Amino acid sequence: GYISQFYAMSFQDLLYPSITFRTAKHYIHYRKAKHFKDEESAAYIASLPTT
Repeated sequence: GYISQFYAMSFQDLLYPSITFRTAKHYIHYRKAKHFKDEESAAYIASLPTT
């Protein structure tokens, strides 16, 4: 359902407007990688398909 973090609804974060996130889960994993300064994982997550 639409309140699931796996619900497909593309969006962009104001901090990272060049990245489109497909789901909240996609966004959470990206932000977690950034938080822990894991730039390699963040780049990989950002490169995943958004459709």
